[in-house]
Amino acid sequence: MRQEQRLFALRFDGLHQLAKERFLAESGLKVKKFEPKEGGMNLRDLQMVTAGSKIWGPSGGQPAYDDNFYELSFADVHPSLIARRAVVIEKGRAYVPSSALMLIVAGRFKEKLSAALGVACKGLPRAMNDPQVGRFLKLLQDNGMQLLVSKQAALNPGEPEEKLSLATFEEVMPRSLPPCMRALVQYQRETRKHLKHAGRLQLRPFLKDAGFTYEESHKFWRQELTRDPAVDGISYEKNYAYDIDHAYKKKGGHQGQNPFGCAKLINFPNPTGVQLHGCPFRHLEMRNLKQMLYTWKVPEEAINKIEKLVTHGKHFQLACVEYFEAIHPGARGDGVGNHPNMFFNESCKFHKKKSEEAAAAGGSPEKQPLAVAAA
Repeated sequence: MRQEQRLFALRFDGLHQLAKERFLAESGLKVKKFEPKEGGMNLRDLQMVTAGSKIWGPSGGQPAYDDNFYELSFADVHPSLIARRAVVIEKGRAYVPSSALMLIVAGRFKEKLSAALGVACKGLPRAMNDPQVGRFLKLLQDNGMQLLVSKQAALNPGEPEEKLSLATFEEVMPRSLPPCMRALVQYQRETRKHLKHAGRLQLRPFLKDAGFTYEESHKFWRQELTRDPAVDGISYEKNYAYDIDHAYKKKGGHQGQNPFGCAKLINFPNPTGVQLHGCPFRHLEMRNLKQMLYTWKVPEEAINKIEKLVTHGKHFQLACVEYFEAIHPGARGDGVGNHPNMFFNESCKFHKKKSEEAAAAGGSPEKQPLAVAAA
């Protein structure tokens, strides 16, 4: 939607003035060209008090002034124009130069596009069931995901900007762990039930590649698994310690264990009973997923977008991208939606840059809240 808005703005900006005015007349926007009235403001008044009315030439010098102003309702003005005092407002009417008109028209275009996409999403299940259209849409989805996320990132997430350690785990968990991994840690702590095989198989290599040392992994898993009264120190050594050794190439052919990518986690079998594993956007019921996201203080607007992506199109990877962008404002999240460790790496990169900028500005980086573990 953002790219379509940019394309629309580019095309609108390329029109000559008469074509812009014709478009405004046909679009339904209640905009009319400013005409001076006796006893009221004249064109020169508007030019002198409107910052956006100055047109600077490529060689500098004195600016020219925009001769085209438009009158419309105050409620239709883009908020950014009011915030920077770029328009004149009088008695509920706004007077904007032609240079600012693009923001207003592009904003209205985005609103209409968003509403139309919402209607289109409701018809998606029916379209997907069509033998011809549905097959085409599925191919379109698959190819779109290949363009969205890098194949190389799925195979090699690379080294994280910040190594995960036991000392920083409680701080980093709510800040940078992907939802598929954070949910597993939270599940063990809240239920005091140890993760079953598939959940441990999912979380263990992620923590290893995120930075846990061999000793830290043993300490973490002993601490977390023994929260369950059914697991004590003896049963840990007997039933679970070998898995850590195997993951770190200490035993079992010295092959080690690599973390799963998002496609693999999405295709995990549905959890049953007291199991928890896989992708939460794929395997959790929507009611439980939304409750979890609310608990994690994800903005409601982002939760609504995630719900649409999951329920109307089964776009589980795009839902993860939306989650990442919601908790990392302004970040691009390259590779997010392809691999959990890429999510972690991109998050660490975001927070490292944020800390460096705060230090350069002479302040201190914003302290992230520590996760509160269940007793």
